[in-house]
Amino acid sequence: MPPDRDDQRWLGGELQRAGVCRLHAPALAWADWRAVAAQLPLLVACHSGSQVDAALGHGAAAAVLSPVWTTASKPGAAALGPAALAQACAAHPGRVVALGGIDAHTATLARMAGAAAVATLRAWRSDPQR
Repeated sequence: MPPDRDDQRWLGGELQRAGVCRLHAPALAWADWRAVAAQLPLLVACHSGSQVDAALGHGAAAAVLSPVWTTASKPGAAALGPAALAQACAAHPGRVVALGGIDAHTATLARMAGAAAVATLRAWRSDPQR
């Protein structure tokens, strides 16, 4: 009998065969991805310190905290700020990725706050040499 394509274990295996090494999932869907997370490191999108705590407490490999700074991709969204990032990073060393408003300056600030990494698209698209 062929695998049920809705089965997350099957999906995890297919993702691995396709060369996927990490998976980024919305915070509200982390429970749905638990079987996949058993096969691939799971990064969960979080928008508060409590979501970071919950995601990492339920087995995510890392939390992507956003928006740390004001960003054009989320107009009107309140930035969490570097203090919230630093607090999450202190609670979960090496497991928080900063996203939102990242440029060369804020990337440095994020790393100083303890972020394991930064994520951005807009900054690299606007000036790929940075």
